[in-house]
Amino acid sequence: MYTKCYEKLCEGDLAYVYPSTRLSEGQIGIVKKIHPDINGGAPHIEIKMSDDKCVVYNYEDMGFGGTLIDWDGGPAVIKML
Repeated sequence: MYTKCYEKLCEGDLAYVYPSTRLSEGQIGIVKKIHPDINGGAPHIEIKMSDDKCVVYNYEDMGFGGTLIDWDGGPAVIKML
């Protein structure tokens, strides 16, 4: 299976708004799609949030939150410190 990547982020990874602040707390989700920039710059990152909404951010505003682990425990709350 081919996964689209761009430097620090790949589709299916966890990503969060960076720098993390109290206002951006909870803005973490799964990278759903990496949209290339038509001018050749850094791409835009589409994030699927826990409430199933999708939000698009600039690549520079995103941090790498880790690779998802496949398990049957159900959803979890993640606190980035």
